[in-house]
Amino acid sequence: MLTPLDIQKQEFGVKMRGYNADEVDDFLDLVGADYEKLYRENKELKEKITILNKSIEEYKTLETSLRNALLSAQNTADDMKKNASQEAQNIIREAESKASDIFRKAEDDKRDMSQELAHIKTEIDSYKAKMKSFCNGIMEMLDQID
Repeated sequence: MLTPLDIQKQEFGVKMRGYNADEVDDFLDLVGADYEKLYRENKELKEKITILNKSIEEYKTLETSLRNALLSAQNTADDMKKNASQEAQNIIREAESKASDIFRKAEDDKRDMSQELAHIKTEIDSYKAKMKSFCNGIMEMLDQID
């Protein structure tokens, strides 16, 4: 690639009936200046492209990191939901088991109390019978005293 310095140092041989040397030199100066300007702009644009490409790579890396973080957060949330659901099911099972145990104990207590009540009624009936027998015995003794 030509450099602006190459254009400025370019020399042409002189021939008869050739171009006007001053005009050619002036034109070469003008072309050299424009070319130098374009050359610098091109160099600056290439540097900007390099910087922008680095920025793009950084953003791509950041995007990848963010995607991974979001996926990780989603997986964590899914795991937490799953664990919470399992824990809730365990709590429900445990509560149902405790309720069943409490109900069973209440049924056992009710049966025991019914048996105890039946036993007490039997004892009361027995005591009543003894008292009646005792009272009848006293009545018979009182009847004999008269």
